Amino acid sequence: MKKIIVLFLLVIFLFSCSTRKKVENVDAELIDVWIPEKLSLRNPLENIGIYEDKVYYWSNSGNKYFLNFYDLSGSNIKKLEFEMGKGPGQIFSNNSTFIKNDQINILDLARRSLLVFDMNGKYVDDYKININDFGQVARNQNYLYFSGILKNKLAKIDLENNEVVKSIKYKNADSIKSFRDIMGKKLRMSSIIIDEEAKILYRGTSNLPYKIEKYDFNLEKIDEFKREITGNFKDFIIEEGTGGSGSIIISSMQTDDKYLYASFGGGQVTERKNNKISLSGIANDYFISVFDKKNGDFLYEINVPSISPLKGVTKLLKVTKDKLFIMVVDFEDTLNDLLKDKNLKAEKNELESRFISSDVKRAIVIVKNPIYQD
Repeated sequence: MKKIIVLFLLVIFLFSCSTRKKVENVDAELIDVWIPEKLSLRNPLENIGIYEDKVYYWSNSGNKYFLNFYDLSGSNIKKLEFEMGKGPGQIFSNNSTFIKNDQINILDLARRSLLVFDMNGKYVDDYKININDFGQVARNQNYLYFSGILKNKLAKIDLENNEVVKSIKYKNADSIKSFRDIMGKKLRMSSIIIDEEAKILYRGTSNLPYKIEKYDFNLEKIDEFKREITGNFKDFIIEEGTGGSGSIIISSMQTDDKYLYASFGGGQVTERKNNKISLSGIANDYFISVFDKKNGDFLYEINVPSISPLKGVTKLLKVTKDKLFIMVVDFEDTLNDLLKDKNLKAEKNELESRFISSDVKRAIVIVKNPIYQD
């Protein structure tokens, strides 16, 4: 009888192994590339996005901020002007920008506020954010979700009542008072995204080990998605005077009705030389990890040869069944051939010339989504 049971269990085990889907490595073919003109290097990955097939990003001149709108092929649509300052309707620090429900949301951490404007740039409201931390945000209708650097692994903030409804703290949160307390330590902030239809929040790690945590809107943890990766990855370490250096394992995520797409973020080495910032890359092949949203299975690794090896940082802006839209900020030579083939010339604005010694290029790279190709 024991032999029968053991044999039965062995058959079940072998069957489960044989039916487990093998990870597919697929290449994404280049479709197009274009340069977002005069894109500001102030938090460039947090201040660019796509809303209703319009790319939006910031530029600045003098005491003005400009929010630029382009179509997906790079043709200009419009530009909104904003005043710098601390008064109502003014922007002091644009740490992060996203558009939701026809409203422009600007995270101004210097003032601990979320500023809201309509699609014509008219001031609507601002919400105070009662949280002493810096990080990334995502929003649904009534709540702001926050992934912090200092104390808050995740927080849920009621915007109307300026109340932290729930916060998941890091283990040593009580000992962290300011940025000085994390100098020389690994970056803990992680990218977050809301899947509105599924009512799910995903949090993807910036440093190794590779992990994506799945939460409901009440910040109850549901699942973890994991995979093994190999490459020239360096821990991202916070450094005084430069911000930090290292690899960004997951910089951004997007979803469709079946899959969660997690983009490798690249890496940077930041140094201060002759009172200017010098930026260089940490060379690695660029990839997007694709998981089954329901069960967390790692199904596909999408490779993009046209931007590999990557020597800069990236953000996955949009996913459709036909195309993937990737923002690339290149610190060395990743984009050289692409821009040359398109007769495009990288530009350096006045602010960069004053404070950055490196020749930083940026482009929006559009490739085919290979997992839906016949």
